[in-house]
Amino acid sequence: MLEELEQQYPTADSLQQHFEELYGARDRLYLDERHERIRLFETGVADLFDALRREPTADALNIPFARVVARIFSMANSIDGVKVSEGMMMKFPLGGCAYCHQSSCACTAFRSAPTLGTSFDTEQSKWPLRVWQQYLDSLYGTANAQKGIWFVTTRLAVETNELVAEEDKVRVSAPADIRRNYALEIADTMAWTMAAASLLGVDIQTAALRRFGLACPGCHSSPCSCSRHNFEPVKFE
Repeated sequence: MLEELEQQYPTADSLQQHFEELYGARDRLYLDERHERIRLFETGVADLFDALRREPTADALNIPFARVVARIFSMANSIDGVKVSEGMMMKFPLGGCAYCHQSSCACTAFRSAPTLGTSFDTEQSKWPLRVWQQYLDSLYGTANAQKGIWFVTTRLAVETNELVAEEDKVRVSAPADIRRNYALEIADTMAWTMAAASLLGVDIQTAALRRFGLACPGCHSSPCSCSRHNFEPVKFE
C-alpha cells in the first residue's frame, strides 16, 4: 500500500495537493484565518516535544511528525500560489548551503544573508519529501548532530514565532511579497521538521503517507468530514 501511495504522490507538490483535497474544505470552514492554522501548527510542535520527552522509538514518532507535516501544508494552502517546494527551492537550492555555499554546511554563528534560488525549473521541483529530507541531511546533518535534537526542535519551535511575525506584516505588504515571505518561512518550518526527523531516524514521507495517504484517520473519509479542530494537547501514555 505504501508503495502505491508513493507512486500516487511522487512529488512534494502532489502531496501538498493531496492535503488540500483531504482537508482544504474543513480548514476553510474552521480555520478561516491564518493565525489559527499557525496556532494549530504550534500545538503539533508542542505534541512532538511531549513525545520526545518520553524517549520513544522512531515508529512511535511517526504520528506526531505526520501531524506537523500536515499542518505545514495547511498553512501553505491558506495562501493561493504558495507551494512548500518553491520556498524550499529558494531557501535550499542545489549547489550547497545558501549561506556558506558549501556542500556540507560550514556556517559560523555569524553568517551573511543567504543567496536565494530564483529558478523553479530544476530537478528539485520533482523531488518527494524523502529526497528533500536526504538533501538537507547532506547539507546540515553533521552540524545538526553536533548541536543535538533539543537544539533542532527548539529551532522548529522558534519558527512559529517567525510565522506570527510574518502575519503581523501582512497589512503593510504587497501580495507578491506576502506569498514569497510566507513560502520562505514555511520552507524553514519544513526544513527544521526534516532535520529533527533525520536525527531521530524518521522518514517523514512514510510517516505522512501512512497517517494521511488514504483518508483522514479521524473520520476515515476523504475528503475529511470531521468537525472543528482540536487544539488540546495529545495525551501520550
